[in-house]
Amino acid sequence: TTTSLVTSVLAEAGVDPTRNAPPGDRFFRRELEVHATAPLVSAVALFAADNHFKLLVNDRELGGGDSWQHPTLVDLAPALRPGSNTITVRGNNDPDSGAINAAGVIGKIRLEYQGGAVEEIVTDAGWQAAADPARWQPAKLVGPVGTAPWTAMNATGSSGQSNLWHCYRKSFTLAAKPASAP
Repeated sequence: TTTSLVTSVLAEAGVDPTRNAPPGDRFFRRELEVHATAPLVSAVALFAADNHFKLLVNDRELGGGDSWQHPTLVDLAPALRPGSNTITVRGNNDPDSGAINAAGVIGKIRLEYQGGAVEEIVTDAGWQAAADPARWQPAKLVGPVGTAPWTAMNATGSSGQSNLWHCYRKSFTLAAKPASAP
């Protein structure tokens, strides 16, 4: 599944989230099922928003970020429970400060269970969005990672952890130059 930028479906005519999004809060949510058959080993999320976000699990705020260019890694384990869980992201768009005032949220959640099973949940058409959390509707997909004007997203989260968009690659340093490689 492709990780996509999402934004709320705005009622205002002529609003383009990549160019002229209004300032203020927008809410995004998704239900997430945690399997009861195996304990979680790890539950992390990597999110970014233009301009700010807070991430909540079951109404408990676990973290946030202030830069779309530097995704923030958030540990979800303290608030997840077996069964149904609600992930909510409150994005906030700053007032217009230039020719473009874009707004969007992007993220990926990774659940790793004892025994090695892994589940990934990305921002996609399965999310709901709202300007008022009492009026949820399907989120609007803007495009995949790197969609303009968000082309300069950092490949590492603000915690220094590997970026979840890139398949959990690991970095390493070789002690010496290899003579050959298979």
